[in-house]
Order: sequence, then C-alpha cells, then structure tokens
Amino acid sequence: TEAQIEEYWRLGCKVLNLPGNDVSTYLDGLKARAGRAHARLKAIGVPVP
Repeated sequence: TEAQIEEYWRLGCKVLNLPGNDVSTYLDGLKARAGRAHARLKAIGVPVP
C-alpha cells in the first residue's frame, strides 16, 4: 500500500541519512508515478481500488 511504501522509504532514508527534503521530493515523484500507473490500468479496464 501507499503507506507501506512511504514507511519503507522513510526507513531507507534513515539508513542512508538523507536530508528530508530529498525524500519528500522522491516520494512526490513516486506518488505521481503510482497515480499515472493507476490511471493507465483503469483506462485499459483493470479493476483497481
């Protein structure tokens, strides 16, 4: 799920010790990609939540 992905990246960030703003930028990109993938699946008729 979305929350699991975010948590995963937050943990990864702690491990890599990245500054927070890099992470939020990355998460925004991740969400944008997820949104596009979701829209594409819907367009071809795949049942998505």
